[in-house]
Amino acid sequence: MEGVLGYPFWGPKRPDYCGHPKFELNCSGEAPVITINSTGYRVLGIDSREHFLTVARTDYWNDSCPQEHKNATLDSTFFDYTSETQDLTLYYRCSSAVSVGVSSQFSCPNDGTTVTNFFATDATKKLLSTYSPTCQESVVVRISDSEAGVIEEAVNALLQPNLTAALVSGFVMEWEANNSRCDECVKSDGVCGSNHTTGEFTCYCKDRPYGLLCGSDSPSGVQPMVTPSRSLLLQHDNFHHAQTDLCLI
Repeated sequence: MEGVLGYPFWGPKRPDYCGHPKFELNCSGEAPVITINSTGYRVLGIDSREHFLTVARTDYWNDSCPQEHKNATLDSTFFDYTSETQDLTLYYRCSSAVSVGVSSQFSCPNDGTTVTNFFATDATKKLLSTYSPTCQESVVVRISDSEAGVIEEAVNALLQPNLTAALVSGFVMEWEANNSRCDECVKSDGVCGSNHTTGEFTCYCKDRPYGLLCGSDSPSGVQPMVTPSRSLLLQHDNFHHAQTDLCLI
């Protein structure tokens, strides 16, 4: 997976004015992470042309039993699930008496012998509809339709589905960060960014920054303490976005 990663993303080696305030990538770990409404997501891929982001929750990365069981929400102003995703419900600390005939089980440390855990897609949830009141907790995570299909096939065949594979495969969401304005800025030979002080969209041009596109209006408001040049922004944009390269920003 190769291409050019630019606006709206920014991070350690890419200044905030090169991106949008909501699209910071944290590259302190083994993979880039974006935080949305206090939930961290491991970035698996970025399609800048289609504005798609493939992610997996960091707290459920290779771990179906995190210390805190919490539902996540997206900031709907900037992110949305694509139609090729769906919910996966994880039921925790259910009575082991209901485990007979249910293949979608998983275990957690210190569960003991009297409890078990289950997971279900929307299609297989009906199999657990009579069991859920016996469970102490439930959490909804997002997965791809393809992984949901794999789970459903396994459940129908009374086989054990691979929960970890479904969680780490991630899911796709789309982003909106002044997408159309950025397209127009680029067409005018500008580079998309944001105002360092206000966070508002800014089009950096050869002569000066503008609020819309090059030469279209008065310069955008308060600029960074050191106004970035267009050549500097282009330099920051010029790198590949394979997963291992995302942290070059």
